[in-house]
Amino acid sequence: MFRAPLVDRFSTNLLNLNVLGLEDFAGTPERGILLRHEALKRYFEAYEEELATPLSLGAESLTFRQLYRRQAERLARAFTDNEPYEPFRLPC
Repeated sequence: MFRAPLVDRFSTNLLNLNVLGLEDFAGTPERGILLRHEALKRYFEAYEEELATPLSLGAESLTFRQLYRRQAERLARAFTDNEPYEPFRLPC
């Protein structure tokens, strides 16, 4: 549920802002593509910063880290208390 609002958006922004470029990727013998070590370090540093950046969700402002916890708690209540699970949806 967080792939499009966080991971895809974030990764695309890193490419569009030239934080990552073609030189940061390497091919593998299996025809895959990997981030080089130094680029991976930049990616995770920026990702940690992104997780801590507040996101306006209507009346509230939460970080993705807080949203992860909220969703984990909702899932736990669905299993333990038989409550309906409410997935995260990014407001339009």
